[in-house]
Amino acid sequence: MRATAQQILAKLDEVSQNGNWPAFDAGLGVLEYHAMRMIAVRERGGDEDWGLAFECVLGDFLDPGSDNADAANVSTYLVIPSDLHGIREQRELELSIAGPDAVVAGPADSGTIDIDGITVVGPAGELRCDRSMIARHDLRPGMLCGGCDGGAVSSRAILLIRAYLAHHAGAFWRDVTPLFRAPCDVVVTSDAFEHVLGRRDLGTGDDVEPSVRRIAIAPSESPTFRSLAEALASGDASRFVAGESNLDWRKWATVPDGNAPSGAAST
Repeated sequence: MRATAQQILAKLDEVSQNGNWPAFDAGLGVLEYHAMRMIAVRERGGDEDWGLAFECVLGDFLDPGSDNADAANVSTYLVIPSDLHGIREQRELELSIAGPDAVVAGPADSGTIDIDGITVVGPAGELRCDRSMIARHDLRPGMLCGGCDGGAVSSRAILLIRAYLAHHAGAFWRDVTPLFRAPCDVVVTSDAFEHVLGRRDLGTGDDVEPSVRRIAIAPSESPTFRSLAEALASGDASRFVAGESNLDWRKWATVPDGNAPSGAAST
């Protein structure tokens, strides 16, 4: 028997509060945030019935070809009925520096933020960067979403990732359906929806942004996720109502980068 919307929401509540669930800032336990999309599926056969995946671009330095789990990566958070805490799969971010200046995006360049003349290579091809991109794409040098404790390993790498995504949105996404345990049909795919963090005690202090308090709720309290559960239970994608998207990293880039050069935020 297919899961009901109420059963789906109960599982989402459980994982969002106690497991692998994406967030936007370090206070809720993630690396530097860049982008997210959600894929909701119904399985064909098997025991799982439904599944949900969040793909997230995360990280603050590039280390191509390494197995460094802290380097920039695409993390896929899976929620399936039988898994208690959800699953997090990671793969290397396919972004590197062309030519002999490759070291500029590694840990050794802490505090360096100029991207002029650097060419990055990713899934959508090469991108030659220049200073004008910073203002043109509102790349906000020196400001973080909060995923770097104290400051970024590479302030420059963060700008390069932001610049690449500004030119090639969605370039790092891949087919995640093989991660589920049975063949499945995609019901909803969205890279523009109102995400929530799960019900959390953020205290009563004024140091918590109102925008964070607004989404520190359980999925079952969110109109977006309630509509997603209805879409999954019925198989009718039209029931999904995305709400006002909060996935743009600029919404969360409010934390000064302690390792950025002085005055970088106004560059």
